[in-house]
Amino acid sequence: MAPGVFTLILPFVISSLGLPKAYLMCFIFFASGVFLYYLIAVDSYYFQLLKKGESREKAIKISQEKGLELFPAGDATQSLLKSAQNPKTWLLVLLYFTSFGGFLAFTTWLPTFLSVFYELPIQKAGIIAALGFSMLASLARIIYGFITDRIGGELSNIIAFIVVLIGAIILTFSNVFMFSLIGIIVIALGKGFANAAVFKLVPKYVSEAVGGASGWVSGLGAFGGFAIPPILGIIVDKLGLSGYQYGFSVYIILAIICIFISSFLFSLSKSK
Repeated sequence: MAPGVFTLILPFVISSLGLPKAYLMCFIFFASGVFLYYLIAVDSYYFQLLKKGESREKAIKISQEKGLELFPAGDATQSLLKSAQNPKTWLLVLLYFTSFGGFLAFTTWLPTFLSVFYELPIQKAGIIAALGFSMLASLARIIYGFITDRIGGELSNIIAFIVVLIGAIILTFSNVFMFSLIGIIVIALGKGFANAAVFKLVPKYVSEAVGGASGWVSGLGAFGGFAIPPILGIIVDKLGLSGYQYGFSVYIILAIICIFISSFLFSLSKSK
């Protein structure tokens, strides 16, 4: 929800206080979050028991009795190296690059798209980006998690990226505001669905090093939030104003790739 909250309030803060003070407020907010986390956060039972001097075997046994299911295969470096040797880790990275990275990129790009292409006031563009996309996608992720538990991660991903594809097609081939708004809502649902579904697959396909795989998937996946906006900017540089519209074709390409990856994983799951 955080990107949506900031997308919602920052235009108003910037317009009233200016950009430097807006950055200062963000810094204070983040620093407060780190401090609160330091005060209240604790490790899982497994790590707490190891710190108290219990053996790994006993720590696992007690943790399992308390409901913990997954345990690290070794230290962080070993887990990262082991998961990197599994090709399926990189397929999952690409899925999350498109879903969560694409979600972050879309959240960043959307206010600019709405304010420049449709000439909306930046505050109104921020409200649409926050409520119509970012927060909606975050809520969709929660709801779709229950569905993913029932129908499996592979099929959930196929459905999710088909929804992303539909939303991207609407945005790419429409220059009517109402249709673009529908496209934004559809792609928000698809991104939220996919964010819920991808991590369902991590323990299934990289069970030997779940922690390391989660690191690769979440870290490099989130990198999409930095990698995609410059590509959208290049398209605008080349095509001018229409580039804001046709730039969404990037999401069409990524969605199609992810549908093929998810279908491949689905066929693997059926063949076992």
